[in-house]
Amino acid sequence: MAKNTTRSKRASTAAARRRKPATARSSARPAKAMKKRAASPKPALTKGRGTSSAKGTSAVRPKAAGKSTSKVKPRAAKTTTPKPARRPSRNPGTLRAPSRKTTMLNSTHVEGTMVDGVLVAKLKCEKLGEYEAGIVQGDISNAAKGTSWKVALDFTDVQLISSVGLGLIVTLNKAAKTNKGRMSMFNLNPNLLNLFKITRLDSGLLIKTTAAEAIAAVK
Repeated sequence: MAKNTTRSKRASTAAARRRKPATARSSARPAKAMKKRAASPKPALTKGRGTSSAKGTSAVRPKAAGKSTSKVKPRAAKTTTPKPARRPSRNPGTLRAPSRKTTMLNSTHVEGTMVDGVLVAKLKCEKLGEYEAGIVQGDISNAAKGTSWKVALDFTDVQLISSVGLGLIVTLNKAAKTNKGRMSMFNLNPNLLNLFKITRLDSGLLIKTTAAEAIAAVK
């Protein structure tokens, strides 16, 4: 029994001796690591907007938002030259249509408009007889006073003129001359033109083809 106890004591002491250097080594390793950390220099921090870098790495500055590095050249404004306005052709043989028109009279038999100071009276009846002659004479006489008796009669709708109608035209022409004005007629069909030639009234009346010519004749 004594031998067994001595052997166990020796085995325990031998195991204890073997464990000691392992613990010493493990304790020595963290001490060396701490020395290396203390000896190694801390990385330098770069001031400014860049991030900190170590071992020679350069700091990168972030780009400012909203600013583009590429330069954009402004586009040159296109200059448009205005085209010259076309001038109307001046032909002495043609007359321009009048532009200023105001309504002065609108009855059952006569429609009168003021065109450049001239009363243009359109007869709205196919026949200029005894009944129509009295109405037409009253309407035109009242309207002609405001234009100093500058009157142009439009016969577009008239197809027939009686003897009383011919007398009406002669009466209106005399009234225009008496009041220092003039009267003309236009848009007469071939039958009416022939009638005025047979009665020889065409020599004392201003008979024109178009409205522009009739207006220009009484100005």
